[in-house]
Amino acid sequence: MTAISFPPPFKPPEPSTEQSLNIQSLPPEIIGEIGSCLTSKDIRAAAVAARQLSQSVLNQHVIYLAPRKSITDNDLAILVKNYPNLIHLDLENQVCITNDGLAHLQKLNRLTQLNLSGCKQITGAGLAHLQPLTELEDLNLSNCNISDNDLVYLQPFTKLKELKIDENYEIKGPGLVHLQHMILLEVLNISWCDINDESLFHLRHFLKLVVLDLSRNTDLTGAGLVHLRPLTLIEDLSLNSCDVNDEHLIHLQHFSELDRLDLTANANLTGAGLAHLQHLPNLNTLILKYWWNNPACNPGQIALLTQLRYLNLSNCYIRDENLVDLYPLANLETLEFSECRNLTPDGLILLQQQLPNCRIFRRFEAR
Repeated sequence: MTAISFPPPFKPPEPSTEQSLNIQSLPPEIIGEIGSCLTSKDIRAAAVAARQLSQSVLNQHVIYLAPRKSITDNDLAILVKNYPNLIHLDLENQVCITNDGLAHLQKLNRLTQLNLSGCKQITGAGLAHLQPLTELEDLNLSNCNISDNDLVYLQPFTKLKELKIDENYEIKGPGLVHLQHMILLEVLNISWCDINDESLFHLRHFLKLVVLDLSRNTDLTGAGLVHLRPLTLIEDLSLNSCDVNDEHLIHLQHFSELDRLDLTANANLTGAGLAHLQHLPNLNTLILKYWWNNPACNPGQIALLTQLRYLNLSNCYIRDENLVDLYPLANLETLEFSECRNLTPDGLILLQQQLPNCRIFRRFEAR
């Protein structure tokens, strides 16, 4: 029988004479390292593993199988049989797992975190098997094979705090209505789907949402942002490669907690709407890569965003004479100009003199 290969052993402090070391008291990262060593063959040797590790360790903590791509449906059956009390299970990129394999996970009724990212055979039929897992708080379905209609199977997961359904290109938006009972959601990633402005109406119930990623939804013009106004707790909003223009930025004025905003590659954003962001007191990070390339660009209003601490203007067609617009940003700590090939060392020296406390980076990729 194949032996399990372990990482370098964790060396705890010497136990006192009054109390011996309880293996369940190991730090979570150590438990995770133990779990990360399990291969498909190891799962088949699970009975031996249980004797070696103490059944309670993996039963109550984590198994990471993400680095292995040989896990099968049968392996899942053995895994569940030997570790029925799992809390976290990471099956990222397990491309051999099918919908039938997910049926074995029904018995993991203590599971709070499940990662199926990259399991490309998983469809709605597989999600139906997961419905008994009502304790789930974190579910990752990125890059599976899920459509709008399949989202109906997520309705029982009312305790979810984090949901990732990005890179499922058959999610067009109407299916988001099935998520409306997830009122505890704090993190939602629906990037790289195919949603439009009307679809954002279904997000209005997520009043606890802190992180929202809408990137790479090219039919999202920004007009739909009006539906997000009730979500006043949002701290991190990604609109990378959407179709947001200056007028749409007015809908962000209500996000008083907004800390990070990614507006990368919105071709119709000239900069005239940046004034709408000046009264967001917590806006520390602004990402505007591929922005300064619009012939109608009006960069002057960026000077109004004096609260910024991090600004990324990489891949912008920016010249030395434009840098004067950045002089008022006295609170900047980091400024990135990667791939900005029209800037000269002299221009950057002058900028550094104006912003002495700011780290200025300009990197180039090899061509």
